[in-house]
Amino acid sequence: MEVLKEKSAAGLKPKSLLNLYVLLQKMFNLAVALELLNTNPIQRVPKPKVERAEKPSLSPAQVKAIADNMPSNLKALVVLLYLTGLRIGEALALKWSDLDFDHSKLYVRRSVWRGKEQTPKSRKSLRAKHLLGGLAQVLKSHRELCASAEAEDYLFANGAGHDLDPDDLRKRVLYPAMKKAGIERKVTRAYGFHLFRHSAGSQMQEVTGDLKQTQSFLGHSRIGITSDVYVHLQPDSETESMDKLEEAFFGELCSTVLKTGPKDGSERVN
Repeated sequence: MEVLKEKSAAGLKPKSLLNLYVLLQKMFNLAVALELLNTNPIQRVPKPKVERAEKPSLSPAQVKAIADNMPSNLKALVVLLYLTGLRIGEALALKWSDLDFDHSKLYVRRSVWRGKEQTPKSRKSLRAKHLLGGLAQVLKSHRELCASAEAEDYLFANGAGHDLDPDDLRKRVLYPAMKKAGIERKVTRAYGFHLFRHSAGSQMQEVTGDLKQTQSFLGHSRIGITSDVYVHLQPDSETESMDKLEEAFFGELCSTVLKTGPKDGSERVN
């Protein structure tokens, strides 16, 4: 189809060409359904191919090194992202009322985007996570660093109590922590906070060998999303696999994320 050839010649990237192809396909299918066309002309056009670049993945030791080099009030954020596989918007939207330490549960009820609360990405994204011993201890220690930890306060907030901006944190806090940890950012766009979610999914798949379990852990709506990159069972079935993830993370290594305060003089960041 000429429009695809023109866009390709103009330098449109393969992924964008594929998105355009899918959009045109839907438009022509609608035209056929409305009897404006007899056939869908794009069905005769080969689908643009997109080569998937292998995404980087961090080892538990590398995640710990990054956490240790984060400001004291943000160490727990890195641990939380890795041990739960939450999206950064979901993690920054967590309030203390979403944590049930008595029943070892963490409830994902919302996300934040550009300072506004919204429902998570899909129905599967509204979920409960197991709050196991190591992570619970990290979050309890983090609570002691918070100026306010009332039920409706964010776990991670700025000085005014508002949610944090992930783009600002990535550039101003995460990248310097990675540099201090000796982690080279080979592909810039692949080294944001989503890297912890991807690394957690990769580690979960490695320790369980169960794609369905990994889908459940990540809260993906379709298993195809999980399988393309690297799972839906009842919540209790995640306990063993999440315990393995914590064991791989904490292990015998000692981390400053378990300390209750910045005894080493590390700064806080708003």
